[in-house]
Amino acid sequence: MAPVPRPPGLSAAELYETGHGEDGPARRKAFQAAFKTAVGPWLKQEGFVLNGATARRFVGDAVHLINLQRWKHGGGVAVNLGIHFRFLPLLFNPPPWESLEEHWCALRWRLTPDGGDFWWRDGIDAGETASSVDHLKATLLEHGAPWFDAFGEWPGAYPDVTVVCGAPQFWKKR
Repeated sequence: MAPVPRPPGLSAAELYETGHGEDGPARRKAFQAAFKTAVGPWLKQEGFVLNGATARRFVGDAVHLINLQRWKHGGGVAVNLGIHFRFLPLLFNPPPWESLEEHWCALRWRLTPDGGDFWWRDGIDAGETASSVDHLKATLLEHGAPWFDAFGEWPGAYPDVTVVCGAPQFWKKR
Protein backbone atom coordinates (compact mmCIF):
# COMPACT_ATOMS: atom_id res chain seq x y z
CA MET A 1 0.00 0.00 0.00
CA ALA A 2 1.34 3.45 -0.92
CA PRO A 3 2.07 5.89 1.92
CA VAL A 4 -0.81 8.13 2.90
CA PRO A 5 -0.09 11.69 1.68
CA ARG A 6 0.12 14.37 4.38
CA PRO A 7 -2.53 16.94 3.29
CA PRO A 8 -5.27 17.95 4.22
CA GLY A 9 -4.29 17.83 7.90
CA LEU A 10 -2.51 20.43 9.96
CA SER A 11 -0.26 20.51 12.96
CA ALA A 12 -1.92 21.80 16.14
CA ALA A 13 -0.16 25.16 15.70
CA GLU A 14 -1.31 25.47 12.07
CA LEU A 15 -4.87 24.51 13.03
CA TYR A 16 -4.91 27.21 15.72
CA GLU A 17 -3.68 29.82 13.22
CA THR A 18 -6.45 29.01 10.71
CA GLY A 19 -9.18 29.72 13.27
CA HIS A 20 -12.57 28.09 13.25
CA GLY A 21 -14.95 30.96 12.58
CA GLU A 22 -18.62 31.43 13.36
CA ASP A 23 -19.62 28.26 11.50
CA GLY A 24 -17.53 25.96 13.71
CA PRO A 25 -20.44 23.93 15.18
CA ALA A 26 -21.95 23.31 11.74
CA ARG A 27 -18.58 22.22 10.33
CA ARG A 28 -18.05 19.92 13.33
CA LYS A 29 -21.44 18.26 12.74
CA ALA A 30 -20.73 17.92 9.01
CA PHE A 31 -17.37 16.28 9.76
CA GLN A 32 -18.94 13.86 12.27
CA ALA A 33 -21.65 12.91 9.75
CA ALA A 34 -19.09 12.41 6.97
CA PHE A 35 -16.95 10.29 9.32
CA LYS A 36 -19.92 8.11 10.23
CA THR A 37 -20.82 7.65 6.55
CA ALA A 38 -17.28 6.96 5.30
CA VAL A 39 -15.73 5.08 8.22
CA GLY A 40 -18.83 3.64 9.92
CA PRO A 41 -19.19 0.61 7.62
CA TRP A 42 -15.53 -0.36 8.14
CA LEU A 43 -15.89 0.07 11.92
CA LYS A 44 -18.97 -2.18 11.92
CA GLN A 45 -17.25 -4.78 9.74
CA GLU A 46 -14.32 -4.84 12.18
CA GLY A 47 -16.62 -5.25 15.20
CA PHE A 48 -16.47 -1.68 16.50
CA VAL A 49 -19.56 0.10 17.81
CA LEU A 50 -19.51 3.88 17.28
CA ASN A 51 -21.02 5.91 20.09
CA GLY A 52 -20.50 9.65 19.72
CA ALA A 53 -16.81 10.33 19.13
CA THR A 54 -15.60 6.90 20.35
CA ALA A 55 -15.73 3.49 18.69
CA ARG A 56 -15.18 0.37 20.83
CA ARG A 57 -14.82 -3.33 20.17
CA PHE A 58 -14.33 -6.15 22.62
CA VAL A 59 -11.80 -8.85 21.71
CA GLY A 60 -11.47 -11.51 24.41
CA ASP A 61 -10.25 -9.72 27.53
CA ALA A 62 -9.38 -6.56 25.58
CA VAL A 63 -11.25 -3.44 24.56
CA HIS A 64 -10.01 -1.57 21.48
CA LEU A 65 -10.90 2.12 21.20
CA ILE A 66 -10.79 4.71 18.44
CA ASN A 67 -11.50 8.23 19.67
CA LEU A 68 -11.93 11.48 17.74
CA GLN A 69 -10.44 14.20 19.93
CA ARG A 70 -11.79 17.65 19.10
CA TRP A 71 -9.30 20.50 18.95
CA LYS A 72 -10.15 22.74 21.92
CA HIS A 73 -10.33 25.81 19.71
CA GLY A 74 -12.45 24.04 17.07
CA GLY A 75 -11.67 23.27 13.47
CA GLY A 76 -10.42 19.69 13.54
CA VAL A 77 -9.78 16.36 15.20
CA ALA A 78 -6.92 14.10 16.16
CA VAL A 79 -7.49 10.34 16.35
CA ASN A 80 -6.44 8.46 19.47
CA LEU A 81 -6.22 4.67 19.64
CA GLY A 82 -6.24 2.62 22.82
CA ILE A 83 -6.20 -0.96 24.12
CA HIS A 84 -7.03 -2.02 27.66
CA PHE A 85 -7.61 -5.37 29.39
CA ARG A 86 -10.25 -6.42 31.87
CA PHE A 87 -7.63 -7.88 34.21
CA LEU A 88 -5.75 -4.57 34.54
CA PRO A 89 -7.12 -2.41 37.34
CA LEU A 90 -8.58 1.02 36.69
CA LEU A 91 -8.05 3.44 39.55
CA PHE A 92 -9.83 6.57 40.76
CA ASN A 93 -13.53 5.92 40.02
CA PRO A 94 -13.26 4.26 36.62
CA PRO A 95 -16.21 4.23 34.23
CA PRO A 96 -18.10 1.06 33.35
CA TRP A 97 -16.17 -1.22 31.01
CA GLU A 98 -18.62 -0.55 28.15
CA SER A 99 -18.02 3.21 28.29
CA LEU A 100 -14.24 3.16 28.81
CA GLU A 101 -12.47 6.09 27.14
CA GLU A 102 -9.09 6.09 25.42
CA HIS A 103 -7.32 7.99 28.20
CA TRP A 104 -7.96 5.04 30.58
CA CYS A 105 -6.18 2.56 28.28
CA ALA A 106 -2.90 0.86 29.15
CA LEU A 107 -1.75 1.11 25.52
CA ARG A 108 -2.37 4.38 23.67
CA TRP A 109 -1.26 5.83 20.38
CA ARG A 110 -2.07 8.98 18.38
CA LEU A 111 -2.89 8.07 14.78
CA THR A 112 -0.70 9.91 12.31
CA PRO A 113 0.31 9.32 8.69
CA ASP A 114 3.92 10.38 9.24
CA GLY A 115 4.80 10.19 12.93
CA GLY A 116 4.24 13.90 13.64
CA ASP A 117 1.47 15.82 15.35
CA PHE A 118 -1.51 15.56 13.00
CA TRP A 119 -5.03 17.02 13.06
CA TRP A 120 -7.71 16.52 10.41
CA ARG A 121 -9.55 19.72 9.51
CA ASP A 122 -13.33 19.87 9.71
CA GLY A 123 -13.34 21.43 6.26
CA ILE A 124 -14.72 24.76 5.11
CA ASP A 125 -17.06 23.09 2.59
CA ALA A 126 -18.39 19.62 1.76
CA GLY A 127 -15.51 18.87 -0.62
CA GLU A 128 -12.80 19.70 1.90
CA THR A 129 -14.66 17.79 4.63
CA ALA A 130 -14.93 14.71 2.40
CA SER A 131 -11.24 14.95 1.47
CA SER A 132 -10.24 15.23 5.13
CA VAL A 133 -12.42 12.26 6.17
CA ASP A 134 -11.16 10.15 3.25
CA HIS A 135 -7.59 10.89 4.32
CA LEU A 136 -8.42 9.99 7.93
CA LYS A 137 -9.94 6.68 6.79
CA ALA A 138 -6.91 5.86 4.62
CA THR A 139 -4.60 6.61 7.55
CA LEU A 140 -6.73 4.49 9.88
CA LEU A 141 -6.61 1.56 7.46
CA GLU A 142 -2.88 1.88 6.76
CA HIS A 143 -1.61 2.65 10.27
CA GLY A 144 -4.41 2.17 12.83
CA ALA A 145 -5.69 -1.29 11.84
CA PRO A 146 -2.17 -2.79 11.85
CA TRP A 147 -1.55 -1.27 15.29
CA PHE A 148 -4.54 -3.15 16.70
CA ASP A 149 -3.67 -6.31 14.73
CA ALA A 150 -0.07 -6.37 15.98
CA PHE A 151 -1.16 -6.75 19.59
CA GLY A 152 -3.90 -9.34 19.01
CA GLU A 153 -5.06 -11.63 21.82
CA TRP A 154 -3.37 -11.80 25.22
CA PRO A 155 -0.58 -12.87 25.70
CA GLY A 156 0.34 -13.02 22.00
CA ALA A 157 2.98 -10.42 21.19
CA TYR A 158 2.94 -8.66 24.56
CA PRO A 159 6.08 -10.32 26.01
CA ASP A 160 8.03 -8.70 23.14
CA VAL A 161 6.70 -5.16 23.68
CA THR A 162 9.29 -2.53 24.52
CA VAL A 163 8.65 1.04 25.59
CA VAL A 164 10.39 3.98 23.94
CA CYS A 165 9.32 7.43 25.15
CA GLY A 166 6.17 5.89 26.60
CA ALA A 167 4.98 4.40 23.29
CA PRO A 168 4.89 0.62 22.69
CA GLN A 169 7.28 -0.08 19.82
CA PHE A 170 6.82 -3.77 19.02
CA TRP A 171 4.23 -3.29 16.32
CA LYS A 172 6.41 -0.92 14.25
CA LYS A 173 9.09 -3.60 13.79
CA ARG A 174 6.83 -5.99 11.85
